[in-house]
Amino acid sequence: ILIMMFALVVIMGIGFAAYSQQLQINDTSSIDSDWNVYIKDVAPGTEDEGTKVGGATGTGAVENKTTAKLNTDLKYPGDYIIYTITVANEGTVDAEIEKVELKAAKKNTVIKYSIIEEANIQYLNVGDEKTFKVKIEYDPTKTETATEDQKSNTLTLTVDYVQKGTGSGIYVPGESTFTGVVYSKSEDYIRPGNSIEKIRDYTDDYKTLNSNFFLKHNINNGIVESNEACFIKDSTLYCLKTSEYETNKPLLLNLLGESSCYDGGSFLRCYQGTPSAYADSYGRVLTGDRESSKTCIADNLGAKCGSGAL
Repeated sequence: ILIMMFALVVIMGIGFAAYSQQLQINDTSSIDSDWNVYIKDVAPGTEDEGTKVGGATGTGAVENKTTAKLNTDLKYPGDYIIYTITVANEGTVDAEIEKVELKAAKKNTVIKYSIIEEANIQYLNVGDEKTFKVKIEYDPTKTETATEDQKSNTLTLTVDYVQKGTGSGIYVPGESTFTGVVYSKSEDYIRPGNSIEKIRDYTDDYKTLNSNFFLKHNINNGIVESNEACFIKDSTLYCLKTSEYETNKPLLLNLLGESSCYDGGSFLRCYQGTPSAYADSYGRVLTGDRESSKTCIADNLGAKCGSGAL
């Protein structure tokens, strides 16, 4: 059995350049504000926590306030490890996220990298200490022999903070490397094949959307692969995949109730109550709120949210 060892080094930095330009200073003769936002800790996953799977091993160390290294070995397809990154604000100025960006020095089609729970660190007020995660995984669908280039790679993770109230709050995991799931209520039409940057406001934690219906975007190496229409029912997330009518129909009938739905044969419309939902045999799925006449729709061609009652 050929065992492939992968050594990966992730270099992370918190950028502060924007702070010096955006800090608001009153007309006084002295400045007593102290900017001290930094990476405090890097903890590799463990089997007991379920954050280390297979033959994955890793170590992490903070180098200084702005950088840390993650050293990872992955042996088999499906191996992964999740690092927990802690950031802290021990200054005197509240901060908010400007950007989280993960980029690889060279393209790697075998190892997948993703940033998880960026929403946790959107705001970092004075005295706060919060965490997010970085997942490094040997793509379980890859069975070919890896090249030497694929066995070693360097990732750069940049976490930019600015003074609270001046940032864009947009997460940018990196157009060529981010792989994972994000959620949005995008009013722009998001097509498979679009870059993740096409989704202007998105999050990996759907709870921060403060909505019971929205879109799910499945991302591979920074590119949208597919979209789904999602809703929350009894505090549980459900997502309707396009072109899976035979699966979506019984799911909606069970969750929303037959009395709330109209079965048109080739389509099912459930519009009595909130959330509302729709699925048809042509591959379309919708979720929404009938009272506000707002919906999110997805099909094989794309997805968007906007006005239009079910």
